[in-house]
Amino acid sequence: MIKVVLLFIYLFIITPAQTNGNTITLPVEKKYRHNQVKIQKRAATHNIQLYNNEGFEYLVNIGIGTPAQNFTVSLDTGSSDLWVPSISCSEQECPYNRFDPSKSSTFSILNDTPPFYIAYGIGSVNGTFAKDNVELGDATISQQMFGMASSTQDLIFMSSSPSNGILGLGYPALTTGSVKYDPFLFRLQKEGHIEKPVFSISMGSVHNQGWAGEILLGGTNPEKYLGDIAYEPVWGNNTYWMVGGKSIQIIKETTQSEVIFNHTFASFVRCFIIDTGTSLTYMDHALADDIVRVMAGNVVLDQVSGTYIIDCGVKGDATTDYFLEFVMQKTKISVPIKDLILPLPGEEGRQGSLCMFGIAPWMTTGTSQTMSEKGWILIGDSVLRSTYLVFDMKDDQIGFAKVNTYDLFKSP
Repeated sequence: MIKVVLLFIYLFIITPAQTNGNTITLPVEKKYRHNQVKIQKRAATHNIQLYNNEGFEYLVNIGIGTPAQNFTVSLDTGSSDLWVPSISCSEQECPYNRFDPSKSSTFSILNDTPPFYIAYGIGSVNGTFAKDNVELGDATISQQMFGMASSTQDLIFMSSSPSNGILGLGYPALTTGSVKYDPFLFRLQKEGHIEKPVFSISMGSVHNQGWAGEILLGGTNPEKYLGDIAYEPVWGNNTYWMVGGKSIQIIKETTQSEVIFNHTFASFVRCFIIDTGTSLTYMDHALADDIVRVMAGNVVLDQVSGTYIIDCGVKGDATTDYFLEFVMQKTKISVPIKDLILPLPGEEGRQGSLCMFGIAPWMTTGTSQTMSEKGWILIGDSVLRSTYLVFDMKDDQIGFAKVNTYDLFKSP
């Protein structure tokens, strides 16, 4: 969907896991890594590693083919296709590992399937579909349909990101092409490779170093959240993972809570798209302007990147905390404003230096423009990492819980 491996970054510089039963735990690590991750296997568990690329994208290692060829791909609930670069893609457009069909004994081409083309919020990819075995930890799906990219634009950058493809976790309805198919995760559920038809994500703090979170396929991890999980029904006939939103607020916390900004959606409930494949959080220009100006006063909207540039010192004082809240029907997502102040690459984030704000206005082209016209709001990584997320593929609902911050900051 709106995959934002931020073009902004390019222009300006510009494990083990525990599971019960058939569950798969994927811890997130904040490192660049391109070679195969060693899998530590114990009885009745499926383990694989995930890592956090400087808070701008969340990545997982997968294997395709026999023997497996390994790729580091973006974890994306906002799209449904799995694709990786193929040997037909040039080294300039695909500088990392490229899939070689001749080296896989289980590869099969799909001659009757037309080429695919996917346009994201920034960047695009085209190529052909094929089938082969796909590995996620110890779980393997035979003859899974996936895309072999022959060309990419503004998606794979040697200088700023190790991402080398996308693993879509969305509904089958979002798959590309004329014939819809079951994406990898939905096949895991249908074929009984996971105990429960859910997957849950804890991203970890943007400030964490090293291990920062996990994705658990087939269940939830009580160590990663506090209290109960509140569920919201999925809207939109099971296309995007999205829920109904009632309002957006800014809360000032001192000795008591005070609402200093409230925007209630008057005419209809807005759709909140829950998208782990997008770095920032997007909404209509006027609303984004109101929010950033309440917190930062005068700001600059960079015309090239489409992001707000602010003073890194805008974080409140030692006795006051501010939170941005996305209020839904039964619960809310709350993120500290200080976690929305993101240092630019090469900057230390101290007062007087420049930072980027984690909320931005919709872009004016492609998929972004369409969603802006619908009045939708896309909640990306800048907000989602503050919440424990549960995606229920059977009952079509998304669960939200408070992240266990003690667990986030304890030593790995």
